[in-house]
Amino acid sequence: MKLLYSRNFSGIATLVICIIIFCFSAQNGEQSSAVASNILIRKIGHFSEYATLGFFVYCFFNNFLFFKKSEIFHKLSCLIFVIFYASTDEFHQLFVPGRSGNILDIIIDSFGGLFGIILSYFILKLISK
Repeated sequence: MKLLYSRNFSGIATLVICIIIFCFSAQNGEQSSAVASNILIRKIGHFSEYATLGFFVYCFFNNFLFFKKSEIFHKLSCLIFVIFYASTDEFHQLFVPGRSGNILDIIIDSFGGLFGIILSYFILKLISK
């Protein structure tokens, strides 16, 4: 379980998840609809992708001393990273044929990221005991 929180593993996992999210966003509207045509499944997908991103961002940031000095700064930095990535992801979709940026998706992504951050925090607390 401590492997999840190692700098190399969590850094690579964060990068891979960002690439996967980017690739999904790069699909045109037709391809995207073929993957998931049901709106609920699409929104659950958004939440899940960003929950995973939030989880590993928290793991990765946990490896740096300046984040360990303040828990609030640590969690807030992770959340800002997730919100920033979600915003750039939706902006990217403005340039993909058949896609559009959506504020609601940024909100769903942000809550997913927050869920992942909180989950990671509690798992880390359990491991450290």
